[in-house]
Amino acid sequence: MNYWTTIITLLLFWLPSCAQTISSEDYRVYSAILKQDGALEASRVVIIQELVASQESNAVAIALKENDLSTLNIMAREFRFDSVSTATIHQYFTSPTIADKFTDATAWPISVNLLSKESFDKLFRHNAGRGWELFYQRFPGAAGAFSFSKVTYSTTGDRAVVYRAVQRGGLDGNGALFVLEKIQNKWQLKYRFNVWYN
Repeated sequence: MNYWTTIITLLLFWLPSCAQTISSEDYRVYSAILKQDGALEASRVVIIQELVASQESNAVAIALKENDLSTLNIMAREFRFDSVSTATIHQYFTSPTIADKFTDATAWPISVNLLSKESFDKLFRHNAGRGWELFYQRFPGAAGAFSFSKVTYSTTGDRAVVYRAVQRGGLDGNGALFVLEKIQNKWQLKYRFNVWYN
């Protein structure tokens, strides 16, 4: 084997390991959002395994880009955002989306039940109302079904941006883009952009 063949072979095996995966810090960010939502008080937390795309919250990116203060005020009840958070939101929308999923329920610092999107959708294939009955029979006491996007961190490491959707019933759900700030090694809500409600 010549030198370049060896280098290319090594790169082919090494590069996939460099792809972004869900880190322990990501799990702390997700858990901080669940705490913010009051989900940790429920007897069960159900997480959809597959990560959702950042495009779920594109309205935030558009409003920030166009400096649409009216829309930002409606979504976040604020229209002044610090530069680190704004840069991190921009990075969130411009970085590539990863096709990843939660595979290890024990990686969470809280107790969760993981459910594939396909299994979740199967509950509702015939009737939405009946689907929620089946969901709560399978997961009694659940705080709903939560979905998350990738987490994007600021260059300073003290801001995190992530999208979260929760569904609790046919007309009981919402999606929001969260900006969290790390203060004394704990993630705390800085901004919340409400993207949709039903």
